[in-house]
Amino acid sequence: MKKILVLVLSLSFALAASELFAFGGCEENCQKCHTFEKSEAEELLKKINAPHAKALEIKMSPIQGLWEVHIEDQNRKGVMYVGFSKKYIIGGSIIEVETSANKTQESYNKLNAPPDRFVDISKIPVKDALLMGDKNAAHKVLVFTDPDCPYCGKLHDEIKNVLSERKDIAFYLKLMPLSFHPD
Repeated sequence: MKKILVLVLSLSFALAASELFAFGGCEENCQKCHTFEKSEAEELLKKINAPHAKALEIKMSPIQGLWEVHIEDQNRKGVMYVGFSKKYIIGGSIIEVETSANKTQESYNKLNAPPDRFVDISKIPVKDALLMGDKNAAHKVLVFTDPDCPYCGKLHDEIKNVLSERKDIAFYLKLMPLSFHPD
């Protein structure tokens, strides 16, 4: 019985150790033991018939044992995963169970966001702006407008309509006359 118990414990330890070392046994920083260069990723992409694809960025994925690789092929950007063994490429979404967050979609959105998508409007001065609505409103909208533009005039009418129904919005109008409206 002792021999069987020792054998079972030995096998359990060996399996646990092999599992640990299969994912690097890297403590908390897998990049101490594992590396993956853009050139290696591009070689893998060539092997799967994506000869023009470029690796843009490589980082650790949310799952231990996988690299997250941001790629671009024919002006389209995407996300793929490569195992530490570099023998497998995985396409598809990684979903965090606890939050239901699609981690792959989050990376994809960041990768494909235009560089000027997020503007810190707190850096745009509004002291000289015309205010329509309550300055203490919960929602603030910054509008760049030309007072001589007929299309901007239609927008101004729509702003008035919104303000008649919603008191929680304030519109700050910044005058930006177009060059062909000299007055």
